[in-house]
Amino acid sequence: MRRPGDQRPRVVRTDVNRSYRLSAASSWLLLLLGLALMGCGTHAWTMDRPQPTEVRSGIAVSPGPSPWFDPGVTLFVPEADARPEDLAAQWDCRVTGDGESASVTKTPSLYQVGTRVVAERAMTPILEVGPLKADEQVICDRVANGTSYLVLLPTDPGYPKVPASLIVGGIALTAIAVVVHPRSRGVIRFG
Repeated sequence: MRRPGDQRPRVVRTDVNRSYRLSAASSWLLLLLGLALMGCGTHAWTMDRPQPTEVRSGIAVSPGPSPWFDPGVTLFVPEADARPEDLAAQWDCRVTGDGESASVTKTPSLYQVGTRVVAERAMTPILEVGPLKADEQVICDRVANGTSYLVLLPTDPGYPKVPASLIVGGIALTAIAVVVHPRSRGVIRFG
């Protein structure tokens, strides 16, 4: 029993205690970062991609928002024999949303984006729109004779690479957190 005049016993801070606390704190930090990465990657992976949408002259289409970390959408023309730059000049396309309008002028690289097949018709990319927000619309006007419609398709049709990397990175950080924690190595706290 302590008396009013007694001093509290002094706790000795040793290097072992400091190292234990540092290891435990860094372990928890790595665990939280790993869980955050896995959550972010999983959410981005499960987001819906815009569906293939037919774009006709003068009609606004709203394909929906692009998922996180996605390169967005590209306008394709059916069965094109001409160069994509020449085909892009036949159309005046813009993205509208929030009272603003931006012209779509970037021609995608045929070697990076590639061609697609929709309804048994070959499609060639002519204009790269990019990522879209939920309230944005794509409007195209035909300025020269040519194809009567375009098709809006995802730029990268493969599985989402960045979300997959985030999930794998989160799993790796969680594993490192387990290894770094002192209790997993059999170290117990002294004092």
